[in-house]
Order: sequence, then structure tokens, then C-alpha cells
Amino acid sequence: YILNTEYPFEVIEINAASGDGYIDVHFEVLPMEYKLNNIYPNPFNPITNIEFTMPVRSDMVIQVYDLQGREVVTLFDNIQEPGVHSVIWNAENESSGIYFIRMTSGSYSEMKKVMLLK
Repeated sequence: YILNTEYPFEVIEINAASGDGYIDVHFEVLPMEYKLNNIYPNPFNPITNIEFTMPVRSDMVIQVYDLQGREVVTLFDNIQEPGVHSVIWNAENESSGIYFIRMTSGSYSEMKKVMLLK
């Protein structure tokens, strides 16, 4: 670690150099929490994009449910690396209506409502 603190901070710029000059630095800021972000477009026909964040590597499941609570499809069920990710749902074989997207990872679970209009 170059810097370790218990207080929040923001990295504005990183400069690195060697005896041969400056070194290009690429870094990724990892999310601090699990989050099922906005699903867009919503309403959709028939494809929508589901964005989510993962703070650590863990098992993650994204499922779609209908209004009666029946599982329609599992879009992702695997180990996911930390970062910002997205999954696309192509609902061309589903009926118009309201659906629920659920993201689960460990004790975290969040659900969002989407509307399919054909």
C-alpha cells in the first residue's frame, strides 16, 4: 500500500516515474458497495441493460421474475469480479408487462421493477 487511511479520500491524479522518465499509470476505482443500478431503458422493447457494482469478488445471481413471483429467467449465476458490470436482457420471447430484476450476492439482495412494452 502506498496510502492507507480510515477516512474517505479522492484520488485526483497519479504521477509515477522511473530513471527512464514518467510511467503511464492506469487505475480503476472499485465500488464501495453492492448496488443494482438503474436499468435502462425502462420501459423497454425488447432489450434492456442492467448495470450493477460489486465491491469484492463473490458469487452473484441476477434473476427476472414476473408479477406472480415466478422466475422467468436467470441472466447471471457465477462468480463476479469487483467493479462495475452490466448484463443485457433480451425479452423478445416474453409478454408485455411488469417484471422484477433481482440481484443477490451473499447477504445482499436488491430488486427493481421494469416494464416490457411491445
